[in-house]
Amino acid sequence: MIAIIEFLVESLEEQAQRLRSMTVLRTILAVFSLAMLAYTPTIGGLLVWATAIRYAPLALHEREQRQRMAWARRTADDNAEAASEALRQLQAHSAALEQEIDRLHAREATQSGMEIDPLYRTVGLHERAPDWLVVAARRAYRANLHPDRHPRHREQAHDRFVRAEAVFDTIYAQRQLRA
Repeated sequence: MIAIIEFLVESLEEQAQRLRSMTVLRTILAVFSLAMLAYTPTIGGLLVWATAIRYAPLALHEREQRQRMAWARRTADDNAEAASEALRQLQAHSAALEQEIDRLHAREATQSGMEIDPLYRTVGLHERAPDWLVVAARRAYRANLHPDRHPRHREQAHDRFVRAEAVFDTIYAQRQLRA
């Protein structure tokens, strides 16, 4: 008799796996157990106990998993909110700093009364930049514009490299720096 019950439970499990739903399996077993309990109390009682012993731990485990998933979702939402707030603050701070930089550039241009030397502007430097910065900028230009780094566009890269070197040679001559 117990073998028959086990066979029925296993066949129902296979059917539920096909349906991929433990809820369907539990519903089918509950209805079947109640029907068996109504017609044959002994077999129905055994079936109810077997079902309870087999699926109660699974139900508890699924409940724990749902709680963990809900907690993880809440935590992720909280973290996303905090990150977006931090991003908004950083963007506001960045905008304020950019405004301050623009204000300082405008003040410097009005105080000096003259435009920045176009020679320095072509290589992204200010005419009052320290010598070590000019040397570092030349090194960076050489590394980035060297024709070997751009094999597909070697001719254009060579032209850019030569123009930048000519500008830096002029700046070095003005500042009396050694190459």
